[in-house]
Amino acid sequence: MFDSPDLVTPTSTSPIVRVESIPEPVAAFVPEVEEPPLPTVERQKRGVLYVRVLAALGIGLTLVFLWQMLTKL
Repeated sequence: MFDSPDLVTPTSTSPIVRVESIPEPVAAFVPEVEEPPLPTVERQKRGVLYVRVLAALGIGLTLVFLWQMLTKL
């Protein structure tokens, strides 16, 4: 049953890869460091606006806290 010629599959050898020449090593790759782009004027204005809003909130919350403390005396 197992010796049947119909069940036998042909075998093949793995291909042999020949190296005709070895390339010279490539110089060490040093990636160029890209400087981040400078922020645009619009982005700078937005940043200043955020800082001013946060400062105003901080001052406002401090004043509310002080007012609450002084009215409890």
